[in-house]
Amino acid sequence: MIRIEGFGKEYDGAVVLEHVSLEVARGESLVVVGSSGCGKSTLLRHVAGIEGAETGAVQGRISVGAVEDITRLSETAHASRRVRGLSIGYLFQDGALFDFCTVEENLAWPLSVHTPLEPEAIREKAREALELVEMASVPGILEKRPGELSGGQRKRIALARALVLSPDCMLYDEPTAGLDPPIATGISRLIRRLKRTRGLTSITCTHDMACARVIADRIAYLAGARIVFTGTFQEALEDPALQEFIQPGATHAEKQLQP
Repeated sequence: MIRIEGFGKEYDGAVVLEHVSLEVARGESLVVVGSSGCGKSTLLRHVAGIEGAETGAVQGRISVGAVEDITRLSETAHASRRVRGLSIGYLFQDGALFDFCTVEENLAWPLSVHTPLEPEAIREKAREALELVEMASVPGILEKRPGELSGGQRKRIALARALVLSPDCMLYDEPTAGLDPPIATGISRLIRRLKRTRGLTSITCTHDMACARVIADRIAYLAGARIVFTGTFQEALEDPALQEFIQPGATHAEKQLQP
């Protein structure tokens, strides 16, 4: 589904990523962990096609589905690829909701741009997306603006917008950042449920090992611009290079799995 081959990225000669190679199978959840500023989000933006060679030199290639090198597609090609059903949903770290729009308008925007649906069909799709993120029962939610929502609610609405085009693949950039532990637990469990019920292929970038423990089929550790480990969470716990990084979140992660 997703293949990253020898990928590298430079900004003004500074190497951010080097010789990164990863594969994500259909329906798999890969979590890329690493300290802040290690290049996790940069990698995710290139997988999404949000960023490419226009911001700095790239090496290698990133293939998504039948698209041989997503980093070199034009903006028009990205749009047509989404319409053909090979869409990638992207949850931004800050949500990236339009503050001047209502929740309904935020959810309707991608449908208005990328589909020929009529307004009532768009409204129904928005309701369905709210159901997916367990927000449909919130009174008056469609009329609220992002500033009227809590941090956890904004994160869920941003996730609903990412899901509204029924993507094959989801990319999550620090999905629990800035959230209190109980709220972060709920977001982690929601991501896990979406993977199980919708068969989503996903890559998540995070430094929250409690989240990683809940959602990861495999973990990749990014350090020094390179992937230095791939394996299961249990294997990561036993790897000397990761133990100091992972252990602080492991106990909390175990609690998250309890009913």
